[in-house]
Amino acid sequence: MAEELTEEDLVLPEREFTYVAGSQDRPWQQFTGRWKAIRPHLERAMQAADSDRPLRIVDLGSCTGFFSLQAAHRHPEADVVAIEGSVGVGNGTVGMAGSVRQILSTGAVSTHLRWIQRLNLPNCFVAPEVWDYSRVCDLVSQGRPIADCMFALSVIHHVDNISLQQYERAGLNRVDGAIDLIGKMLLLSPRHFIELPNTPWLQEVYDRFHTQRAVLEAAAFASGREWSFKGPIYSAEWFGIREVWHLEVKVRMPPLDLQTCPFMLLYRGEESELTEAPDDSNNDLGSVGAYGGRAARAAA
Repeated sequence: MAEELTEEDLVLPEREFTYVAGSQDRPWQQFTGRWKAIRPHLERAMQAADSDRPLRIVDLGSCTGFFSLQAAHRHPEADVVAIEGSVGVGNGTVGMAGSVRQILSTGAVSTHLRWIQRLNLPNCFVAPEVWDYSRVCDLVSQGRPIADCMFALSVIHHVDNISLQQYERAGLNRVDGAIDLIGKMLLLSPRHFIELPNTPWLQEVYDRFHTQRAVLEAAAFASGREWSFKGPIYSAEWFGIREVWHLEVKVRMPPLDLQTCPFMLLYRGEESELTEAPDDSNNDLGSVGAYGGRAARAAA
């Protein structure tokens, strides 16, 4: 049965926001259903966050931006940064060896940017960057969270999949690497909404821990902090049962550093370089792995 949205939610067209895995579209009710389940918990999380500064939500693996757009619309008090690297199923794999421009030109990111402008959401941004184990470790090394709340919905297995060589260089096997990855991701925000896939993804991890909650509990332990668990707040069949869990840290984390931007580039769809000719020598956006030195556009 399809989940109903409220009048305060965006009504977005199904044909533009679903994605295909193999020959199957992910059912639209799983988008609206997950958002309906997340919404009240996110509301309370935003109320609990510091009220004396701008808030930030990070949506890792945002694809077409359904959840980012909903969050930005519902919470104008927060900047919503959608991380999309195009290394999984929903938006192709150009991020594996492509450029920033190629990520921005994918169908999913183009849809997201178009709707940011159509809905006039000044607090919604796309960060075209690939997250892997090294990137997460780098962010964690800064010693502060980068968000007040993070979404990681059916994306962690893609980050894991491109991190295998990095685990090996760090002296970690596949299972310990995945758990350390998730544990470090937890340190990037005091509040998380996480949806893991079922097997055959993360097969070795499930061979050891068996359930999605047990995987998250192992990652929580690896983070070195104590976490409260709520859930699953939503579950559905999509290549096996997928569960959405809400995790919240028990002991307060350091505040966000709003004087620096942890994101390499930020876009809203109005930037001139997105419409200029790609072969313009003054419009070289660079490769995904080589643009870390560029100054990020500050979130307005």
